[in-house]
Amino acid sequence: ATGTRWRFELFSIDFAVGALAIALLAAYTLGTLGSDLSFSDRMLVAGRTNQALGIAAGAAFALGNMLLLAAVSLLGMSVAFPLCIGSAAVVAALFQFRTAQPPWLAAGVALLVCAIILAASAIRLNKSSVLIPAPRPGVRAPDKKTSPWTKGLAVGLISGIVLGCFFPILYRGFRGDFGLGPYAGLLLVTIAVLVSTLVLNLYFMNIAIAGGPIGFSAYFTGLPRQHFLGFAGGATWAIGMLALGLAMAAP
Repeated sequence: ATGTRWRFELFSIDFAVGALAIALLAAYTLGTLGSDLSFSDRMLVAGRTNQALGIAAGAAFALGNMLLLAAVSLLGMSVAFPLCIGSAAVVAALFQFRTAQPPWLAAGVALLVCAIILAASAIRLNKSSVLIPAPRPGVRAPDKKTSPWTKGLAVGLISGIVLGCFFPILYRGFRGDFGLGPYAGLLLVTIAVLVSTLVLNLYFMNIAIAGGPIGFSAYFTGLPRQHFLGFAGGATWAIGMLALGLAMAAP
């Protein structure tokens, strides 16, 4: 952490913990009610392939989410979100061409591609507006490094590709007679998100996409407000994912 600035690597840990807390709460309360199988029974009868897909979905989201947060750190939210989420929507749409209505889907994909191009253009315009002073006579110019805009563009596109694969994997793991269902599925996904986030941070904290390298000890230097915002972000996402799972489980 640098001053009061909370790094995305540290925020992602709180995000994963908040999501897992909501998944546990939902599983042991709402997941035990109703005439359908409880979450523990659903976990027992779920196929091994479905369980593997749930874990894969959690790992994919952890990677895509961390890259999204990195892109926000580099580009700002107004540019990073259209770039990442637009790319994710395009990738996810490619899995639906056989079942959806191709003309409408193609029109939507075309609009999304336009949004991505505009976001990339905004990055280029923002980059060109930054004036770099010329070196003084007799002073060697600094070595050229990858600009944060170029790095942010690459990180954002990779994030979109990974997040675009998340929903198709999640759908395959949740649905079917041997599917995980909403409560068991959310619990398994959030466990995978937390474990994957901790493992990925061994890499992200050292390569330092935005900022210098940090250690896990920096996590304990955060302010209560910073931790709370991370927990709240993860909890909000988990509630939305539970609603999505319940919608997919409806007849």
